[in-house]
Amino acid sequence: MKLEELLKHGFRGAILALPFLTTFMDKIATISLVDGTSMQPLLNPTGLHSDWVLIKRWHMDDYFLRKGDIISFESPREPGTYMIKRVKALENEMIYDTTKQKETRVPQGHLWVEGDNKRASYDSRHFGCVTRGLVTGRALYIIWPPKRFGTKLTLLNDDDDSDNDDHDD
Repeated sequence: MKLEELLKHGFRGAILALPFLTTFMDKIATISLVDGTSMQPLLNPTGLHSDWVLIKRWHMDDYFLRKGDIISFESPREPGTYMIKRVKALENEMIYDTTKQKETRVPQGHLWVEGDNKRASYDSRHFGCVTRGLVTGRALYIIWPPKRFGTKLTLLNDDDDSDNDDHDD
């Protein structure tokens, strides 16, 4: 096979695969780079290398989230910037806002998120509650670096989405 034919078939295959890949990454799952130290020690524990995580996007329209989940969301203050934080409180729950030194009720349709490394995290303590509409997915596993491959980031099995009343937080 000539190089020209190989390139022609490769280009044709890429054109056919692009819609599938785009849909998969938008609706099913994607891979995301976690940069920074706000989620240490769980993510980027040494600060020398950034972790890559698998983000589940499937069923995000159902808004099925639990306290303790690590989520990806668009920054409420910087559109186009995506963040990864831990859910600390769900709608209608009370959370102690250490910045304002008072208890705050999370409004309907919102979440309170914080980084695990509080000294290095820009989170709900700075920008307030995050609307569920900004949530883009839930982090499931670390996939890079290889020595940390498969590290689970969820508290429960992902198959448990339908029985959310059976688990205590």
